[in-house]
Amino acid sequence: MTRPRRPRSPWCTAMLVALTLLLAACSGVPSSSSPEVIRSIGGGVAPAQNNAPTPPPGADPQFIVSGFLLASLGVDAHHAAARQFLTQDQRNKWTDTTVTVLSQLTVGLPDDQDQVTVSGVELGTISSNGIYTPQLLGDGTARSGDVVTFPFTVQKVDGQWRISQLQQGILIDEAHFSTTYRPHPVYFFDQAQRTLVPDLRYSSLTDQPLCNWLLEQLGEPPRPELVAAAVTTNLPAQNTHAGVTCATASVQVNLPGSGQLDGPTRQRLAAQLAFTFSVNSYGSLVELHDSSRLVSIPDVPSQFEPSDFAAFTPSTTPPSLYYIRQGALIDGSTGSPVPGAVGSSAYALQSAALAQRNSEQLIAGVSAKDGSQRLVVGVTPTALRTSDIAASALGRPAWAPDQTEVWISTGSDVRRVPVVNGVPQASVPVSLKSLAGGASLAGSVRSIAFSPDGVRVALGVQQPGGYQVWIGSVVRGDAVRVDGLMPVTPAGISVADVSWNDVTTLYLVGTDTIAPGQAQFWSVQSDGSQLIARSTAGLPSSPELLAVAPNALPYVSTGGTIWVQRGSGSWGPPGNTTDQAVSGTAPTYLQ
Repeated sequence: MTRPRRPRSPWCTAMLVALTLLLAACSGVPSSSSPEVIRSIGGGVAPAQNNAPTPPPGADPQFIVSGFLLASLGVDAHHAAARQFLTQDQRNKWTDTTVTVLSQLTVGLPDDQDQVTVSGVELGTISSNGIYTPQLLGDGTARSGDVVTFPFTVQKVDGQWRISQLQQGILIDEAHFSTTYRPHPVYFFDQAQRTLVPDLRYSSLTDQPLCNWLLEQLGEPPRPELVAAAVTTNLPAQNTHAGVTCATASVQVNLPGSGQLDGPTRQRLAAQLAFTFSVNSYGSLVELHDSSRLVSIPDVPSQFEPSDFAAFTPSTTPPSLYYIRQGALIDGSTGSPVPGAVGSSAYALQSAALAQRNSEQLIAGVSAKDGSQRLVVGVTPTALRTSDIAASALGRPAWAPDQTEVWISTGSDVRRVPVVNGVPQASVPVSLKSLAGGASLAGSVRSIAFSPDGVRVALGVQQPGGYQVWIGSVVRGDAVRVDGLMPVTPAGISVADVSWNDVTTLYLVGTDTIAPGQAQFWSVQSDGSQLIARSTAGLPSSPELLAVAPNALPYVSTGGTIWVQRGSGSWGPPGNTTDQAVSGTAPTYLQ
């Protein structure tokens, strides 16, 4: 049945302006009109409770659904403003603890059954603990992936339209997700209790409610893929009465029983609190209390900050760059070959990885001498030794952080080679287990990249249509294995190489198989969120291999030349020259 056309009332026009073009068309929109696409709010601030929209008298079903979606972006307690768009029964049933992120979120017109359909391309979901899970269809853009629909049934209550049936959780468009929900790393310790591990969580909360939420997350287990690595928290077992107060200059955390912990445990607990709260920009200093008593922390002030716990995080010193030229290892700072045979073409190197371990600089390289590929290992500048790994196509080697072992993919599997005094030992296969059901990982591996803390590893895994980045946790026990592997990049991007820019951000180069000619350089968070196409301006051709590291500039190789991206975002030759290409390939940073 066709709904009659009625003129818009003055209040409808005023509401549309007040909602910054976010709400759909008002009462009386004819059935032949196009559905409305939710647009973004300027300023990037989530609506406060007193500014949240409320249902105006006479609003039609489409307007009610659009208004509900907008009001659900608010940070008022339990989304009370959004519940005003629901029937009384649904106000008590609707839960707001999960989020679905959509691109091109669209609110349709009501049908003859008084149902309004919201649709869009699902990008990911956020759990009640703020854990983001990507939906990895297409190439991660709005132009691909399956459209999902969410029906909203409306009915009249005392002459006013209200939502009587809907799905649980919040629906949000991509633009609002990026401005309303922020990533907040919650810090746990690795299984050896030596390294802090950030676990990204998303929340729209701010100020004191955010602090309360962060403390709750510290008391919960880390995300499933990190649980596999036995990542732990040092909070006291009984933390029912825990609390936190966030002020402008400091954060005070009250954890009953914390004063009874031993010194090392108190120090690790303080490190977790310092990074979780200070990194999230809620006070630069943190205090730990056990009820009314200030808890002393060994070797740090009573008010502490992340810099007091530098020993629990990877080094922030910018590493040295190297690359390959005509089979020789080149020092990126000088553009000259390194000393010794490795700086010549004696090994016909195709790629290399370097690691500083105490006073020794270890090197692992893929040698193509005599037409075959083999892993060679040694200490610079001495001669390299041949390992037992040979294959028709080896991946780039990677040193495990803080370990004297090198990992490499042979195509069919991943192997690790312990190194003793520069001598490669017998290689050992690495078991790769996916998060889904614990089954062995299917698909060959092209590339390996360790996070700077060594807790996680990113693998380029062959899947239908190309290579995807999978991330898992490195578990060290009787045998070294990788558990909890899960994909973090969409199937439509075939990844050629991947590297960690910091402990939560990866860079990757590859091919957009759905839209050829689009971006070939991306960044993505370790949970698969915030996949961002980055500039390739200035590159003469598609990037092939890359090198990034904390506090270091990105380098790529393409067409047999080396390029660096500086602060402007454009790419150019390394060094002082701006117009002369530098010959080389396979850039790598000292690990």
